[in-house]
Amino acid sequence: MKDILRKPIFYFIAVPVVLSLWPLWLATVGTIGAKNRLYEEKQRFVESQEKIAEILQLDSKRLEYAETQNKAGSFDYATAINKVAQECGITPTGYNISVKPARNVSGQKVQEASLAVDNLDIVRFTTFLSLMQYRWPNLQCTQLKLEKKKGAKDSWKADMRLSYFM
Repeated sequence: MKDILRKPIFYFIAVPVVLSLWPLWLATVGTIGAKNRLYEEKQRFVESQEKIAEILQLDSKRLEYAETQNKAGSFDYATAINKVAQECGITPTGYNISVKPARNVSGQKVQEASLAVDNLDIVRFTTFLSLMQYRWPNLQCTQLKLEKKKGAKDSWKADMRLSYFM
């Protein structure tokens, strides 16, 4: 067997045979697999279009909100937090915000803020945080500290660091 591998005639015969089998495999097995994958992708596309239509039917305000965001211009922490806090029932005296000026980080402009929300229940806080990140996808909560108030059943204090990527 070792002698066959050392002779150049073996390679002169083996290489063309392998190269002639490749188009044959491609015409049979490869094409069938590609057709199956194409069919599956078309099915997923139809399913996703149906789900998108269902989401838009259930929550059509998403598109309206996205359009108003594009018209509104730049992001402002004070107005954004105030809007969401009002919707969640958090009073303006219930939170304290400190905004830092925007800066460039790795070629991207980032504005950071510290937010302390006092005396709220966990459901209201999670609603607040999810609404903030739902409405502003470029907003990230980079640090979160929750402290349970002593003596209260469901009263929490939240300290957050937020970053908005422009």
